[in-house]
Amino acid sequence: MWFLYQLAMAAGLGVAAPVLLARRGRHYLPTLPARLGRLPEARGTRPLWLHAASVGEAGVAAPLSRALPPVLDLGVT
Repeated sequence: MWFLYQLAMAAGLGVAAPVLLARRGRHYLPTLPARLGRLPEARGTRPLWLHAASVGEAGVAAPLSRALPPVLDLGVT
């Protein structure tokens, strides 16, 4: 039974993925590498990584990132 479930899930994903990408692809695909943990190559020698794991942390990180000087190479996750 587990095998049939896995097979059905794989088939469902194979059908749903193209449909979802067609519906959201324009907005989703440009941000996909960052969502998977890939950030653009750092320009400076010492980039700054700002990580927010919760909604509260993201609320604090947003004004902090705006307050930092624009010359900093900032990666936000």
